[in-house]
Amino acid sequence: MFGGNAALATSLFARINAMQQASVIKDIVMMPTFHFHKLSGNMDGFFAIDVKTRRDPWRIIIQPLDENEEPYDPCNIDEIAGVVEYNDKIAFHPGYYIKEIIEESGLSQKDFAKRLDTTPKNLSILVRGEQSLSIDIAMKLSRMLGTSVDYWLNLQKSYDALIAEFESSKELEQERRISSTFSTHISERILDCLIFREKQMSRLSVYVNF
Repeated sequence: MFGGNAALATSLFARINAMQQASVIKDIVMMPTFHFHKLSGNMDGFFAIDVKTRRDPWRIIIQPLDENEEPYDPCNIDEIAGVVEYNDKIAFHPGYYIKEIIEESGLSQKDFAKRLDTTPKNLSILVRGEQSLSIDIAMKLSRMLGTSVDYWLNLQKSYDALIAEFESSKELEQERRISSTFSTHISERILDCLIFREKQMSRLSVYVNF
């Protein structure tokens, strides 16, 4: 898949995760790194977002639907606008998307932090995924980008849920390993006792026969 391009595959999963956490389509439209754009010709009424960059040929094609699950007609952008891996699953921290936005903007983290009204240190920790996204930062990102606050909070909730699932799975695996080791040890002890008893019985039989 993707010619073995792991970075491209990761970006695809990140886009899918982001779309799943969007509260409204505006959340997708307004993300600058997604390059949301309208298609034409026989794809009229459909839109696309870039999986990674405009240089890559990979896109996700979507068709926005209204509350009756009918396509917008016409589907006008102006009308609708605005990494932890385990067992083949990836948890995307909100910082992953913030890092993409910073890179897309061409700003330094220091300048972006100033525009976001936070400290460079706080932004750096957030981008590295070492700190949860606060409601305050979610609101500031919403005002800066035009997305909903829920979009960013949903990304954090999704990340937290997957991390909890990863930790639970790891603990279960560890318990199974301990249980397996304990069972093996007990089985070996029982076998040793049986062998010892058999030897004792064998000696007893020899004494009796003698």
